[in-house]
Order: sequence, then C-alpha cells, then structure tokens
Amino acid sequence: MINLIVAFILIGGEHGKHEAEDVNVRSAFLHVMGDAISSVGVIAAAIIISRTGWTLADPIVSIFIGFIIIAGSFSVIRDSIHIIMEGVPKSIKAVDISNTMKSVPGVMDIHDLHIWNICPGHTVLSAHIVLADQSLNEAQKVMDMLKELLERDFGISHTTIQFECKHCGQKVVVCPTI
Repeated sequence: MINLIVAFILIGGEHGKHEAEDVNVRSAFLHVMGDAISSVGVIAAAIIISRTGWTLADPIVSIFIGFIIIAGSFSVIRDSIHIIMEGVPKSIKAVDISNTMKSVPGVMDIHDLHIWNICPGHTVLSAHIVLADQSLNEAQKVMDMLKELLERDFGISHTTIQFECKHCGQKVVVCPTI
C-alpha cells in the first residue's frame, strides 16, 4: 500500500507532467511499482501454494515479475543513453530551430548547431551564426532576439552562440616559412 502511495506522489500529486518525464523520477516510479508488483506476486504465489500445494507458482510468479521489471527498465535505459550521448531532445526538431534562428534579421546562415539535454527539461544549444556586416550594437540586438526566440518558442534558456561575420574565414593566410 505504501508503494502505491509513493508511486502516486512520484507521478501524480503536485509533481505534474514535467517531473513524470524526468528519467530519475520515472526510474524511482518503476522501482516502487516493481516492489508493489513483487509484494502482490508473493502474496498470490503464497495463496496458490497454500491452497493447492503447487510449488511451481513461486518461480513462475518470480519470472513474471522479473520480465515486468526488465520491460519497464528499457525506456529508462534508452532515455538515459540518449541524454548521455547528448542526443537532440525528441520534442525538438533541429531544422525548426535553425529556420527560426535564420528568420532573425541580420542572420545570414547557421552552422555547427548542436542541441542536447543535460537532463529532461533542461535543453542546451550551441551554434555558430553568420551575420551580415553590422555594428556591434546591432549584433547585440540580434543576440537578444535569438535568445528570446529560443526561450519563448523552444524553452531553451542556456545557449552558447558564436557570431561570425559574412567575410570571416574567406581569405587564406599563408605564413612565410623560415
């Protein structure tokens, strides 16, 4: 009974959807539910054994519980690996972010765009932005607009944006040999 109360607190209650998507909370929820299912399984096996004498009920219930726990853990493991490997969050499309950023006046191109989760609900972005030739004051306005769009439209509040000018890197500098 306590396990079910704890499960309700983890998934429902005051936590809401954001916490339910958190890998740590889901892992704790699955652990608590595994304990609850184990308790029910042990009681059911004990009743079957006491009434029928059929002792195979215990290992069969144990195997069934094991399969349930293993099946539930796959999504947690998959999502944890996705975070560790710095994969783009499933709810975000890089092309949408790129197009939104390119819509800002003064932005000519974007490259080296990287989007990943540090943990669910905390998305990070880094990008190189090619700007049209403009003053530093205008470039700051572009930066402010980009950060505002990323926060408002995609919930990305942690960004590392590097500006490059239109003509940067087009000349090849040759160093004389000694």
